[in-house]
Amino acid sequence: MRVLKICLLAVLALIMILIAIANREPVVVELLPSQLGFVTSWQREIPLFLVMFGMAIGGFVLGWSWEWLRETKTAMIARRRRKEIERLEGELAQLRQDSGTQEDDVLALLK
Repeated sequence: MRVLKICLLAVLALIMILIAIANREPVVVELLPSQLGFVTSWQREIPLFLVMFGMAIGGFVLGWSWEWLRETKTAMIARRRRKEIERLEGELAQLRQDSGTQEDDVLALLK
């Protein structure tokens, strides 16, 4: 399993290196469109592969964050149910312990 993981990571690294080599051309990245240049005119010239990798990483982070926020409701419900189950199991154990020391009235009549 470890060898498979290392092989997959090596293939992924090779693909990323090939993408970086093929997309070395510089591109201009602007913060806002040129029509809104009166607000700010921030722009930088960076290689295209950095833009591509940055957008991919940003997409992963955004997707992970969205999923984490979506799962918080489910996790909260599961936590609440787990506490309720623990409480009920404790109550059941206490009832079983109490029932062992005292004899049931109905069972006493049948004897």
